[in-house]
Amino acid sequence: MPALPRLLAALALIACAVLTLAPPAHAHQGVRPTLHHDGHGSVWVTVTWDDGHPIDAPSIATMSATSGTGDAVPVAPLRALPHDPATLAYAATLPSGRWSVTVDIAAPGVGFCTATLAVGPAAPAQTHDCAPPPAAAPPVAASGPAVPLTVLATATVLAALAITALAVTTRSRRRR
Repeated sequence: MPALPRLLAALALIACAVLTLAPPAHAHQGVRPTLHHDGHGSVWVTVTWDDGHPIDAPSIATMSATSGTGDAVPVAPLRALPHDPATLAYAATLPSGRWSVTVDIAAPGVGFCTATLAVGPAAPAQTHDCAPPPAAAPPVAASGPAVPLTVLATATVLAALAITALAVTTRSRRRR
């Protein structure tokens, strides 16, 4: 095989290797719980991925609660509904009063929610979206848009290979 085709094949192979070093696509990182309450003591949580996509895997979560009078519900598991693995319910009901409820989700991602619920005959149903606060936008560079590191690395490697190929080709022509 002549030198130039071998060199081009090597360049293509190296370019493919460098391009595979690109960062992975966005994956789900955490969960976003929404705490629901019917006003009469029933509590349940619906869970989505932090980007809003639905969850179809089994979820693991616990709930604890403390009333304004000091009564406490110890940590209790929340159970998934048979037809919806992303809806987790507390098996008992909270007695009348004001309750500070905490839900911790351990799988399929990590999530947390705390809300104050009013329980009683005239208490309204409540929903608390426990989305994390929006992240601050990254500062914009004054010099213009940033170039991804993989693009810079690929360009550098390809430039170095092109210079090497040119040097090898020129040297081989001088020998003839």
